[in-house]
Amino acid sequence: MPLFSKKITPTTITNDIEKMTNGDQTELDWGLLFQVCEVVNNSELGAKEARKLLQKKMLSSDAKTQVISLEILNALSENCKEKLKDQLAAKSFGEDLELLATQKATNDDVHSKLVQCLQNWVSNFGTDPSFGAICRVHELVMHGVPQPTKSGRLAGNLFKPYPLPSSAAATRNEASTGDHHHRRQPRSDKPVDIMSDVEVAKNNAQLFSQTLSFTDPTQEDITKNELIQSVCCALFIYF
Repeated sequence: MPLFSKKITPTTITNDIEKMTNGDQTELDWGLLFQVCEVVNNSELGAKEARKLLQKKMLSSDAKTQVISLEILNALSENCKEKLKDQLAAKSFGEDLELLATQKATNDDVHSKLVQCLQNWVSNFGTDPSFGAICRVHELVMHGVPQPTKSGRLAGNLFKPYPLPSSAAATRNEASTGDHHHRRQPRSDKPVDIMSDVEVAKNNAQLFSQTLSFTDPTQEDITKNELIQSVCCALFIYF
């Protein structure tokens, strides 16, 4: 491992992310996001440049900036998987996710978007040992029960657990009031979150639409376009 990491010179990635996370923006600019995905997939340091900037943005004091930053990170993790994987596993990123998760004043929209991102990352990369920090933060946010670490950073229940949908809560109540002599059915540790899945599918569909609008089939074989194929795979999962 080199003693010093390569210095990152800002590129169009930084400019586009700054535009997308501008405080005046109320929703994600999918055209700019498409451009960022293209550059990240075709550059050596693009993923690191994007992650470091978005890592700062997700801790912004502006809730809209935080939500859009998390949404961009989530989209990049879906469409630039191999490039972004190591960046999501970065130590400083895990620490800042923990900081965001344990801030008592976190906006509800930011909280919901964080939950969506964590569920997606744990689902896609959770079996990788390097994603231990993200898995711990996911456990903390979803269940309010932190897993102990050597540093003791997750030493207390500092954040409210993510609420289960009413149907899941009702099922749990029925189980708790039933006949205790009956063997209890195994409980799934993964809560039902249909709205999160719908939001991910919606985002993938929007990105796919934007991707096609920027593609000229007479000039390019879309079956060989990495971004289009990754979006198609993501859409097939939800549809």
